[in-house]
Amino acid sequence: MSNEAEADVSDGTVKIIGASDPRVMVPFEVPIAGRRPMKFSVPRLQFLPLPVMEEFDKWLEERDKVAKETPDLAKGFKRVDECMKLLELLLPTEKYQHLEGLTVGEKLQIDSAWRERSQADLPKSEASPAS
Repeated sequence: MSNEAEADVSDGTVKIIGASDPRVMVPFEVPIAGRRPMKFSVPRLQFLPLPVMEEFDKWLEERDKVAKETPDLAKGFKRVDECMKLLELLLPTEKYQHLEGLTVGEKLQIDSAWRERSQADLPKSEASPAS
C-alpha cells in the first residue's frame, strides 16, 4: 500500500496528499431496484475522518463486548457489517438506506472494492513530474 506523498524533484519539497484530494476517493455505482443506479464516493480507508474512526471504534468495542457475552450472536457479525457501519457513518441517511436493502453479495462487492482501492497506490497528480 502506498500513500506516499509526492516529492517535487526540483527542490525536494514533499507535497502531502490531503484528505480532500479527489485521488483519495473511491467512487461506486450501485444498481437500485426500480430506479437509476445510485452513485456515491467514500474516502480510502486510511483517509477516513477522525470523528468517523472514533465512532467506528466505539461501535467495534460494543460489538466485541456483545460477541463475548453472547457467542451465538457473534456468528452474525461479518466483515460486511463493518463495511455497512462505515457507510452509515459516511453517507447521507437517504443513500445509506438504499444500500441497506442490497444483498450480501452486493455489499461484499462494495467491501472488497473499497479495501482493494484503499491498498492501491495513489495516482500521481497531473502536475507532478514523473519519477
